[in-house]
Amino acid sequence: MKLHRLLEKGIQIQVYDPVAMDEVRILFGDTITYCRSLEESAQSSSMIILVTEWDEFRNVDFGKLGKKMHHKIMIDGRNIYEGDELREEGFDYTGVGHR
Repeated sequence: MKLHRLLEKGIQIQVYDPVAMDEVRILFGDTITYCRSLEESAQSSSMIILVTEWDEFRNVDFGKLGKKMHHKIMIDGRNIYEGDELREEGFDYTGVGHR
């Protein structure tokens, strides 16, 4: 899924990456919102799309995180989470490559 396509459809995007924020800023400038934490990026969001697997993303309290969101949708592009655990927290979970 390309961010440019989402932006063309008018979707507001909030991003957080503990390592690559400078590179993302070069690519997208001020067309997206840059956050200082995963929690901040989830605030009032409808979906989380995970595309990196930094250690920071491995031990997330999804019960707490989900309370910050409008809708609880997770697309796990790295398959680092257990889908059943996220579903128990009310998330609509999709692991890329999982059936």
